[in-house]
Amino acid sequence: MNEDPMLLDAAVHPDPPHPPAPRHHKAPMLIAAFAVGLLAAAGIVAAAMIWMPAPERATVAVSPVVAAPPSTVYITVPAAPLPPAPPAEPPAPAVDAQPAPALAAPTVDGTDAQGFLGSAAASCRSGHPAVAVVRTEKSRAVICEADDGGRYYRALRLRDGAPLEVGGAAAAGDGFVARTGSYAYFVSPNGLTVSRWGNALSQEPAIEYWSR
Repeated sequence: MNEDPMLLDAAVHPDPPHPPAPRHHKAPMLIAAFAVGLLAAAGIVAAAMIWMPAPERATVAVSPVVAAPPSTVYITVPAAPLPPAPPAEPPAPAVDAQPAPALAAPTVDGTDAQGFLGSAAASCRSGHPAVAVVRTEKSRAVICEADDGGRYYRALRLRDGAPLEVGGAAAAGDGFVARTGSYAYFVSPNGLTVSRWGNALSQEPAIEYWSR
């Protein structure tokens, strides 16, 4: 059987395989197709936004970006050291309170620093010291000193127990005198003299007299 010479030649000398097509021709086509797809999608979204009702478009609006508030940073600063406390002063030495010196009591019998004992009429008021004391056969009399430095006269008549007080007593000679109206009462080492308008009404010699 006779074979075709061309077939035999093709079998002996087959055609070499064709090289594959280069890939760089496909990349531009893919990029272009992708871009076309993006444009189409953007067009669809734009058309949907145009025909979408206003309330629904409002929900699609992009919310503004709000910056987060800056965080607070606390820095601990060490406290400055306090200055040293001044040295404590030594306590002042205790001073014993000295009692007020007691007033000298009259040397007249039956008296204390305020006058005659047991006789309010011939004794000074509470807290007022006696300045002069005289005792006669008929009377008991005392000159007193008040808180403000003023002086007054107090006396008791023994015959009937009549009391008498006259203010405004003052030093006179070697004794004291108290005046009220036209009467004057003199207390001195000589005794007790009562006068009116300068004339002596009575004179009682002193049995005892004391003054300071």
